[in-house]
Amino acid sequence: MEILNNIRGFISRLDEQKFFTYTAIFLGVLALLFGFSLYQGIGSITDEQERIETINDAREEAQDLIARFEQVKKQRAKVNKILTEDRRFKISDYFNKLLEKHNLKRHLQTEPKVAEDTLDRNYKEVRITPLLKQINMRQLTQLLQDIEDKERVYIKKLDINKAQSATIDATITIATLQPLEV
Repeated sequence: MEILNNIRGFISRLDEQKFFTYTAIFLGVLALLFGFSLYQGIGSITDEQERIETINDAREEAQDLIARFEQVKKQRAKVNKILTEDRRFKISDYFNKLLEKHNLKRHLQTEPKVAEDTLDRNYKEVRITPLLKQINMRQLTQLLQDIEDKERVYIKKLDINKAQSATIDATITIATLQPLEV
């Protein structure tokens, strides 16, 4: 209480000009303190907003990874099911049957060699790369459609070169997955 009495006494002894000067200084200091605390508050809000955006981006990325992982699991299950349905599948036999079906055996340049690559600890990729000479686009598209229709087989690469007149030469790399034998 004594402090308040001292301040009251100090203010009452001031002349009007000094009173307004001290009041202006006091209000200026209050305005500076208010401005500083406002600046600090806005700065911390901005920092928190940036932190929230970073966390949200990480959350969205994690959701994408989880969705892709689920998709990979489904695809792996589908592949495993296809592989277990026909364990004796041979891509070269399948391709030879396709050539006979489309009457393209005579267009096969040489018997394609089978190549294998280990993809991961569960699968190996078995592929052949036959060269078909002097076929037309209709024959090629029918052959490609039959390959595409078979879930077990996929087309890796296709090279088409113009041959004589209305024919083409096509090199097709087709592949399949096989379970890795332990």
